[in-house]
Amino acid sequence: ADYKAWEQVKRASMRFDKLSHIIETLQPDSVVVMYRGMNRDTFFEGLDWCAAASDDPAIQHSIAAGVHVFNLPHPTGMRKRRKESFKEPLMALFHHNGLKFTRGSFLKHDAEVREFVHGLERRSAKEADKYACIELIAKQLDADGCIMSAQCLATILNDLGHLTDYGTAYKGARGTYRLIRGAYCRCERRGNMGLAAAIAKAFVKPNGTYAYG
Repeated sequence: ADYKAWEQVKRASMRFDKLSHIIETLQPDSVVVMYRGMNRDTFFEGLDWCAAASDDPAIQHSIAAGVHVFNLPHPTGMRKRRKESFKEPLMALFHHNGLKFTRGSFLKHDAEVREFVHGLERRSAKEADKYACIELIAKQLDADGCIMSAQCLATILNDLGHLTDYGTAYKGARGTYRLIRGAYCRCERRGNMGLAAAIAKAFVKPNGTYAYG
């Protein structure tokens, strides 16, 4: 990509890089920024803010207009320290400040995954096509208030005998993301926006972003 063109666009859009826009639009009680190069003067412009306590030097904590802002490294920069190691101190900060992390919890362990698959009506999942299988899993995740990593989904699909269009196993990467996206788009075309939304929220990439996009 042309860096100069990117720089021009970035400069022109800087007025939107403000917490005040986020507060006006979403009214959050907390914001997590995963970019260490955040310009604080721009981000907090027009708001009274102060630095707040954080036990982890890699997580900068600020408070502005009653909103807690947690500034972490970009996911690429997290490679220097395992991404998972940021979760516990961040959750501790949430808990210490009376904040609730309302996003669905992960299915973490093999036993949980086995129990989940058993609850899917395994026969139906085997007989369904790949997209219908995604729908079935997303429905169950939505009902349980859980989310699932794309890698975990790939394991379940492989165990149920579903393969990629090339006849290979799913690996929880781009091929799995495309499948999730395809299931989402199929529901969207059929006008089933509720199920499309369930699919969109159900599966995530290693960096925590939604896998359907």
